[in-house]
Parts: sequence; structure tokens; C-alpha cells
Amino acid sequence: MSDEPLISNGLSTMGFALPGALAVALAKPDVKVLAAVGDGSFLMHSQEIETAVREGIPLTVLIWEDNGYGLIEWKMDLEVGEHAATAFTNPDIVGYAESFGAKGIPDLPRRRPAAHAAYRAGRSGRLGHRLPG
Repeated sequence: MSDEPLISNGLSTMGFALPGALAVALAKPDVKVLAAVGDGSFLMHSQEIETAVREGIPLTVLIWEDNGYGLIEWKMDLEVGEHAATAFTNPDIVGYAESFGAKGIPDLPRRRPAAHAAYRAGRSGRLGHRLPG
């Protein structure tokens, strides 16, 4: 199961990536797992970082921070031509992940070697990249 994406399609289930990645990591312990998730979706189940650390589940999480529910905003714009109540303020996600004992890597574009090392090591961590705008 190398380089295979697992996505929740159809209903576009927000919050699926992190628990889904945990499930894959448990079902396939020989596979390195990367969860790519938006900040809104991540925050819906972010406490699962604690589960991964406590249970020693190797998992890497890449979080795109844009301070909003991008999928909802896009669908609202598409359907009704405008959007409302889709923006929010993020906590310090690196500090939040580290408070559970995970390794946080801020500013991913400048820290690619550290990100690759965390992924290869197979330890629970959070990789973050704040999107412009």
C-alpha cells in the first residue's frame, strides 16, 4: 500500500484525515502514514495527536493553515455566490501538538530536512505550513 491516498469522497467528510490516518497506521504498521489536512478539519479531531503519542502510533501530519473552512467557503461561493462564518483564528498548532509530546515543525518550506527525518523516523509529529492570504 505504498503511495496510495485514502480519501473520504462523496460527502466530503471534514475531520476524516487524522482519524483515518490513525486507522491506516494501526492496520498497516509496516507502512509510513502521512495525513494531509486543512487546519479546520485538523481541529475537529486534533486531540487524536495525544492518542498517537500515548499509543506510540507512528504518524506524520501535514497541516495547511489558512485560518478557515476552505471547502465550506468554496461550496458556499459556488452555490450561493457568497460565504459567511468560514474564517477562524488558529491556536499555536505547533505548541498545541508539542503539548501532547509530538514533534512540531513550523515553517515547513525552510525545514524540509527536518520534515523528511520525522517522516522517515515514523514518529508522531506535526508538520505545518501557513498559507499566504
